[in-house]
Amino acid sequence: MQFDTNVQLQKPDTVTEELHIDCRFASQVMVLAINNCKRLTKLTVEVDLNRCQFQQLKVSQTCLKEFHIYRELDDWVPLITDIVGKSKDTLQSFKCNKGVDLTPLKDSKILRALQISRCPNYANVDTIKTFQNLQELSTDDERVISSLNPSEKLKTFGELNFRFKNGIKALPLSIANIRLDGKKTFKILKALFEEYPQIRDASLELQMRHEAAYLLDMFPHINFTFTHDYNRLFSLKHAYAFLHPEYQLNSKPTTVPDYRVYEMLFQRLSDKKQLFEPYFKAFSIKDPKGLLQYIADTPKRMLDQIQTFDEFLSCLDNICPDKKIGTFYFDKVFSLQLCDVEDEEYLRIIVSTYDEAFQIGANVEQTIIMLKAMTQEERSTIRKPFCFELWIYKEANFQII
Repeated sequence: MQFDTNVQLQKPDTVTEELHIDCRFASQVMVLAINNCKRLTKLTVEVDLNRCQFQQLKVSQTCLKEFHIYRELDDWVPLITDIVGKSKDTLQSFKCNKGVDLTPLKDSKILRALQISRCPNYANVDTIKTFQNLQELSTDDERVISSLNPSEKLKTFGELNFRFKNGIKALPLSIANIRLDGKKTFKILKALFEEYPQIRDASLELQMRHEAAYLLDMFPHINFTFTHDYNRLFSLKHAYAFLHPEYQLNSKPTTVPDYRVYEMLFQRLSDKKQLFEPYFKAFSIKDPKGLLQYIADTPKRMLDQIQTFDEFLSCLDNICPDKKIGTFYFDKVFSLQLCDVEDEEYLRIIVSTYDEAFQIGANVEQTIIMLKAMTQEERSTIRKPFCFELWIYKEANFQII
C-alpha cells in the first residue's frame, strides 16, 4: 500500500463488527480498520513479516471488545500498546504473544481473558494483579502465576509455548479449567490433577493415546478434551477394556508354539522388561530402552490386555504400522532370549517354556548346564531347530556345528 492508512475517512464504516486480517501489509489494514470501522468489536490479526511503521492510532478511543494478535514482531509493540490503552473501557479479551506493556489497562474492571507471554518487566506482573474481573489467563511466565492473588473469579489457566515441562506450580485454588501446551508425561499430569483437585475441565495433549483411559479412570470428576494425534502403543480396544473390566477380549487359546511361548512367559516372568525386550529388539524398534521403561511403569490392568500374542502383535502394529514380523522373527527372539543372560532362574523359565510349548521332552537342568557352558557368541549364533535337537540329549559335552 502506497498511501497513509492512519487516517479517519469522512464516511466511516458502520457495518463491520468482526474482522480477521491475514495478509501482506497487515499493520496498514489493521490501522485503517480500527480508525474507520465504528462498530468493530472483534479483531484478529495474523502478522506478516513486514515492518510496522505506526506508533499510534489516529483515533483517541476504540470500541474493541476482543483483540487477538499473533506472530507479531518487536516493532509492532508500540502500536499494540497504544491500541490496548485506547480500548481500556471496552476490552474484554486480549491475546498477544509479545511482551506488550499492559500498564494502560491497570485497574481494568471488564478485562476477562488475557493471553500474554514474556512479560518484559515486573510492571506487567503488577498490572495483571490489578485486573478486577480476570477469569481466564494464559501465559508462559512463571512470575505471573506465582504473583497472582487468591481470586474466586480467575477460573481458567492456559499454558503457552510448552513452557512448564515439569509441571505447573502455585496455581490459584480458584482455577477449575486448564489448557496445556505440548505433550506431558502421565506422571506430570497425574501429579497436577492430584495437587489441584478443584480442576473440572482440562484440555491437553498426551504422549500415548491410551493414557486417556488412565486419566478417565483416576479422575472421573474432570471433563477431558484430548487434542492432536498421539503416539500409539495400546489400541482403543485395550483402553476400553481397561476402563470396563467386564469387557472380555476375544482371545482364543493359540495352537502356534511360538505364540504359546509368549503367553506362557507373560505369566511366568514377573519382570516385564525381561519378557518384552527380546520381542521389541527382534522387531528393530527404535529406542527399545525407553519403551521398556514405559512398559515397566504401565499399570498391570493395562498390561493384562496384551497377555495373548495376537493382542501384543496389535501393539507392534501400532508402534510400526508399516512393518510386519518377518519369517525369522521368532528365531531372533529366541536368540535374544539366550544372549547376555547369566541368571540361572531366567534360563530355567525360558528353557522349560520352550520345552512345554514345542513338546521337546528335553532334560531342562542338563540343557541349562549346556547353555551356561557356551560363550555369548555361541549363544547368539545358535538356531532354534538345532538347539531343540541338542536339548533332547543329556550329555554336557557337545560342539556347535
